[in-house]
Amino acid sequence: MDEEQALRLYDMGMDYITGENGMAEDAVKAVECFMQAAEMGHPDSQFSLAICYRDGSGVEQDYGKAMDWLAEAGGQGHSHAGTIAAEIMLSGDIGEPDYDNAVTILEIAADDDDPDAAFDLAELYGDFEGPMCDFEKAAYWLTILSKYDPDEERREKFVALLATCHNEGYYGDPATLLYEYSYGVNGREKDEEQAAYWAKKGALAGDLGMMTVLANMHLLGKGVPADISRGVSLYHSAAEDGAPGAQLDLAGLYFEGYGVEKNLAAAKSWCERALAQGEQGAADLLARINNEIGQSGGPAGFTLDPNSGLYYMVTPGADPATGAPGRWTTWFYPESGDYRQQFYPD
Repeated sequence: MDEEQALRLYDMGMDYITGENGMAEDAVKAVECFMQAAEMGHPDSQFSLAICYRDGSGVEQDYGKAMDWLAEAGGQGHSHAGTIAAEIMLSGDIGEPDYDNAVTILEIAADDDDPDAAFDLAELYGDFEGPMCDFEKAAYWLTILSKYDPDEERREKFVALLATCHNEGYYGDPATLLYEYSYGVNGREKDEEQAAYWAKKGALAGDLGMMTVLANMHLLGKGVPADISRGVSLYHSAAEDGAPGAQLDLAGLYFEGYGVEKNLAAAKSWCERALAQGEQGAADLLARINNEIGQSGGPAGFTLDPNSGLYYMVTPGADPATGAPGRWTTWFYPESGDYRQQFYPD
């Protein structure tokens, strides 16, 4: 793709849409510009062309072509393409509304900070007569929307919908909902899938405790498909950001060799970090780790030095600088898991 040429065509098309930079408004010419750039693979032009097809602006209205170009733009990472595609799917203009797929797309877009997607979800879940009515989720997405600055029309809808949710007794707090669905309390039935849904929302919002819970859910397959590598990854993210529970759980994984290669040094390091924050159970696990390190006898072929408590192995070799014969001594430090080498000439 000639990116400069595609960008020029896109800018010209936008000028025809807005009537700026000396251009008279001309939707047909705008479509011509967008089409050329879109066929060259320019995502913003693909998106703009999709909008023209959706609205019948400068071209005959065609929702199928609109969806095709939205798919092209979305495939290249256009941030708003999914939201528009979902709105078309919900409109009924291309057949029966596809609520399930539309909601999936909108949630992905909303989690990626698209306020239009979040508002669409709030309206969808907050519709008394709609098939997706769910005031818990409506309240949650309205809470997310509160960090944006909506236009006046949307602000009025936001305030009215939020009042409705609160009148119905829903406030959309992920931590509360996770707890209620996990244990079946406060009038909720125990529901692992709902618990996992709210754990994910809390984790996406940066709650390290809920990220730790979600990691455990992936590890055990509770409410989500079992995915050990995903669970370990979430544990690492939360632990590295300072969550003591995740640090302790990660220490346990390295100690047991569950989902990761057994690594006593890593287990000890994470356990010590959890203990420093007062995490309950860290002291007991650290004692077990230290006990196993002391009983391990060191790596195969190494000998314990009783004076230093280190393990060593000696191999003949030569000084890499002079070629003089001598011995390489490799030291193993059981507390850290580190290896260090030193050359001793004959």
